Amino acid sequence: MPPRITQRDIAKAAGVSHVTVSLALRDHHSISKATRDRIKAIAEEIGYAPDPMLVGLSAYRRSARPAAYQSNIGWINGHQNPADLYMGDYREYYAGTLQRAKELGYILESINLSEFGYDPQSVMRVLRSKGIKGLVLAPSEKAGAEFRIDFSRFSAVRFGYSYNYPVLHTLSNAQFRTVTKAVEHLLAMGYERIGMILSEDINKRTAWNFQGGFNAAMQEVPPRHRVAPVSFNIKDQKGIARWIQKHKVDCILGHGYWLMYSTLNDIGIRVPDDVGYADIALHRGETIVSGMMQNSFLSGVAAVDLLNGMMQRSETGIPEVPMHLYTEGRWFEGSTVKSRVHLS
Repeated sequence: MPPRITQRDIAKAAGVSHVTVSLALRDHHSISKATRDRIKAIAEEIGYAPDPMLVGLSAYRRSARPAAYQSNIGWINGHQNPADLYMGDYREYYAGTLQRAKELGYILESINLSEFGYDPQSVMRVLRSKGIKGLVLAPSEKAGAEFRIDFSRFSAVRFGYSYNYPVLHTLSNAQFRTVTKAVEHLLAMGYERIGMILSEDINKRTAWNFQGGFNAAMQEVPPRHRVAPVSFNIKDQKGIARWIQKHKVDCILGHGYWLMYSTLNDIGIRVPDDVGYADIALHRGETIVSGMMQNSFLSGVAAVDLLNGMMQRSETGIPEVPMHLYTEGRWFEGSTVKSRVHLS
């Protein structure tokens, strides 16, 4: 049997160290793409194949020790008051991103744009000074935001659709399916006239995915029971009360239970005795409100995994064809809906 070709053989043929070969074969970003491609070509030419036993041992050793430092990742916070970002599912995005970054050897640096007057040149200077090579765009404060810097220097991903620019690889809850699953669950509980209230801002920052899911789910409801979605200002208590009465709504889907739930109480509607309420954006730790958990923590984990791969492959700039990675939601029972199915 001929001797196995090793990485040292590749190194000798390429005129580089065996460490460089090892990094190049793992697509490490510290090795230029040209060098990586040359080393891979030589490896193929001389018939190199990884030893599966050594690969398994190497993977075990990496998992058994803390990850070595790789570089810094910038967490881009565009809120005027940065602390306002860390509520609800946005807080879960951050928690998942932070945990996965630590596990992979990255330091997550919070970059608060308001501290630099939203000036692109000032932001670029601080990104360079901190050695940041990867960026995660957290959801913006308002829908339709723009963040214009030279992205050719960075690997970058974003959460959701609140930024009109740049359009990057995007992590999000599967919002369309989240609403269809919620409606299916409520119909199975015996609710017949389900209405949805979302603000115009929520519709825009979710690219109308929630409303699209609701309209699709209504195709399974008899026409006489369909209630069109509305975009009330949550403070319009009289308008909400008239809408519920006019359309005989027996359950409401909403986004942001801390406002909607209190509004229903203020107008004298008992939840769930008079009208059920289910939220489509619950976060971990919720113990009362019924609805859909978005699993945003997992989206944060996935964001770093995606970004890590991009950095290893030296993929920078705004992608020509952005990808969208969706995290499935799950139903949480809570106590703000109840079964209306009467057993004979």
